[in-house]
Formats: sequence, structure tokens, C-alpha cells
Amino acid sequence: LDSSSAQIAVLPKKGFEIFLNIKNSKQTSSVRAEVKVEIVDKEIQFIIESVWIGRLSIPTFLVSRLMQPYLNQQTETINKTLKMFLNIDRVQYEKDSIVLIGSFITDVQ
Repeated sequence: LDSSSAQIAVLPKKGFEIFLNIKNSKQTSSVRAEVKVEIVDKEIQFIIESVWIGRLSIPTFLVSRLMQPYLNQQTETINKTLKMFLNIDRVQYEKDSIVLIGSFITDVQ
């Protein structure tokens, strides 16, 4: 996949849709995924709702077994870093953005 030309569109009240071109493909084809953003126990969770390669829809069981674990592993790193500085309470979807709402963690001595 070619992440250098990735495009992301915010889906109101749902999450976002990401478009990635396939590198070194003889046909002009792309991968499109709809991803839901949730906050669970003060951590960001990305749930893959659907994946398309060109016009082909990837079955949900394949997505949940093959792609979701990888995404969860990557998200774990993000959450470890964020938890040092932030308590995330909820996610809010706006017209062109996804806003994380919470508070900074401060240590006053």
C-alpha cells in the first residue's frame, strides 16, 4: 500500500474512511476502509467496519481475523503514549474532524 497518497474523509457520527493506493499494481486500484473510532477505558479504539479492494468487498470475518489484530497492536503503542499525558473521555464527530475530549494529566508537587 502507498500511504504517501492516503486520503481520509470524516464520516459524521461514525468515524472515518481511508483511501490507499496499491503500490506496483498493474491496474489502478485502491483499498478503502471505513473505521469507527471509540473510547473504551480512556483508550482510543479503531474498529474496522468494512474494507474494499477496488470494487471487491472483503468479508468481515477476514477483516476481523487478519486486519483488526494488526490495527489493535499499532493502536496500543499510541494509547501507551497518550495515557502518559491525557485522560480521554469521549470522541466527538464534527463536520471535518474527529475531536477527542478529555483532560491533561498534571503532576503538581
